[in-house]
Amino acid sequence: MVAQVERASAAAAMNASGSGSGSGGAWRASGGGSGSHSSSGGGGGNGGVAVTRASHDALQLRAVAMFTRSMDIQTGSMQWTRGELLGEGSFGRVYAGLNQQTGELMAVKELELVTRHKAGLQSTVMQQLQELQQELELYKNLQHMHVVTYIDHHFDKRRSTLYIFLEYVPGGSIASMLDRFGKFSEELVRNYTRQLLLGLEYLHSCRVCHRDLKGGNVLVTRDGVVKLADFGASKAFQGDTITEGMKSIKGSAFWMAPEVIKGTGYNFKADIWSLGCTVIEMLTGRHPWPELENALTAMFQIAKTTSGPPRPISASHAALDFLDCCLRVDPHDRLAASQLLQHPWLAGR
Repeated sequence: MVAQVERASAAAAMNASGSGSGSGGAWRASGGGSGSHSSSGGGGGNGGVAVTRASHDALQLRAVAMFTRSMDIQTGSMQWTRGELLGEGSFGRVYAGLNQQTGELMAVKELELVTRHKAGLQSTVMQQLQELQQELELYKNLQHMHVVTYIDHHFDKRRSTLYIFLEYVPGGSIASMLDRFGKFSEELVRNYTRQLLLGLEYLHSCRVCHRDLKGGNVLVTRDGVVKLADFGASKAFQGDTITEGMKSIKGSAFWMAPEVIKGTGYNFKADIWSLGCTVIEMLTGRHPWPELENALTAMFQIAKTTSGPPRPISASHAALDFLDCCLRVDPHDRLAASQLLQHPWLAGR
């Protein structure tokens, strides 16, 4: 089990440090850090200036956007104009896009595919494209108000670039909102959690496991509608039991379920653990293991936990009971999304 943790630590650390969704983008846009959702910048003394991660990222993106001119692009049958940069990371970039035929605003993810060498194995462009297209086949069949909508995709052979067209959500992610406004009231957390569960209930009914649920991968519209985003780690599963489920490690370390880290196989109950961690994130404004400094430390701690992350002391008894239902170490004991929707906390009882 220790070896399994060590093999996965580097990838998990990258997910934890930079895989959140940026303002308006879906999939993996910038933000979504692994630490507290706000940090201090500037020097000490009265002249010090506090700089949140959100404002720092916004300044960076604004600086990049100054050099990003709009560009008319023809991809397949779609003619569209690329606008400002919404987010970027090791995965590529997400831009605002305008469909010049329908007038629809979109989030456009650009993935430049190159031949990669890792652990002595070569991953060609076409192999990567085939993998990504399998994920997109899964995604394009999902239609729900609490799931970011897939529009289309196109691979440009000349540029070796995959364009993924998604619903544009201008409100940004829960992680970015925590950066801007601090921790949420319990009433707001209850509202968002109910919507998240409706989205998860739908995904699980479609036999899809999200595998990377956290504040950085949940977008919020200007009307307060929550939408699950970033399906780069999602997977369709076949078996009903944990041992028949998936065994590859996907997700962000601080939100990972113990069975995911230990590699014992898992299914949709791993999403329920991550939901509980996201509830803690919203209630506290910090990631669910605030005393742990990095992803590797978190993975060792989660793998051996008997009770899950520390609970917020300010939460109501009903909220704490809800968290206990999500954060049971044995996945067989965790409630399903449809059962959690009936919990008294969500009903306000």
